[in-house]
Amino acid sequence: MAVNLPAPDPAQLHAVHGVELGVARAGIRKPGRKDLLVVRLAPGGSHLLLELDGSLRLFPPIEFTLLGVTIPTVFIPGVVIPGIAFGVMTLWPFIEPRITGDHGEHQILDRPYDNPLRASVGVAGLLVFVVLTLAGGNDVIALVFDVPLEVMTNVLRVAFFAVPLLGFVVTYRICRELQSRTAAPDARRPVVLVRTASGGYEERDDG
Repeated sequence: MAVNLPAPDPAQLHAVHGVELGVARAGIRKPGRKDLLVVRLAPGGSHLLLELDGSLRLFPPIEFTLLGVTIPTVFIPGVVIPGIAFGVMTLWPFIEPRITGDHGEHQILDRPYDNPLRASVGVAGLLVFVVLTLAGGNDVIALVFDVPLEVMTNVLRVAFFAVPLLGFVVTYRICRELQSRTAAPDARRPVVLVRTASGGYEERDDG
């Protein structure tokens, strides 16, 4: 709230893309006086923080008290959810060995289907950010497809849980199927190359 402040110099104001400023009449001391500064993000303008904005838009307006402290609505979508997401990405090299029991050194890169759990978790995490990115522009999507904003928000709330789970299951099944194919005896048969008298190479059949 800006009260009794001098008018800003327009030459010192620099536009910020996606941010809109305005004033409103609150009538705190004088009726009809414009004494409130309103700052809001333009629809679809917060493209640099779409995931965070999407998390804030999807989370329901819930406040609760914990140990005498009121937890505001924005705390969980703005702090807890991003903290969990980036925390899992940061700690995954330490989490995976505890889950799989594989504590050995690996100096050769794995193919995605060599480790189905890692690939599935990666796809699920990517889809979480995709849904949150779409949620950051739910107003624009609702306008383009002529859908009520509340309906679009509820659809994205369901998608936040359903889409990553579906991606995890589908990716895991595909990786397991590819593992079973490459584990066939013919696919894993070693190939021995021998050099010919002319300087070329040919495959030697040791079977």
